[in-house]
Amino acid sequence: MVKQICSSDFESNEQNNNLERRDFTRILQAAEPFLEVFLSLPEKHIARVIVSTAIGKAFTADLSFNKYRKRVILVTRLLIKNGLSSSQLQSILRLQSKIEGLSSPAVDEETGIVKIRSQSVLPAPILANAVVPHVIKDAVAILEDDALRDIVDHSVSY
Repeated sequence: MVKQICSSDFESNEQNNNLERRDFTRILQAAEPFLEVFLSLPEKHIARVIVSTAIGKAFTADLSFNKYRKRVILVTRLLIKNGLSSSQLQSILRLQSKIEGLSSPAVDEETGIVKIRSQSVLPAPILANAVVPHVIKDAVAILEDDALRDIVDHSVSY
């Protein structure tokens, strides 16, 4: 049996796409006071942003929305220029063990990348102003942490 596609199916898909773009736009608007967006792809629910810290550092990060799991995610990747020393690795492991917030650092020793991922559930896009700032502030708190500071000073975000 062949299903006939009618114009209402196309209109419905277009309405859903517009609604999803509008939802991501709400997330970006909620994030605006805390970071700078320099590349946005609302149709893909992702934006490249600059996150600044109080210690005078700025990092590029990816802000995204997983519409199926209803999660706002901010990922900052730090490439360590000269690899991780054993003391730097220990600093990250100590930081991992004491974190209780929305963010967590992870290390890929092979590539020398430290990834800081901050995420939270966003039950409804209308709540973006309540959820998104906490996701960003938690990531910034890790980037400003003393245990991570010597690593951050020798890294490049991408």
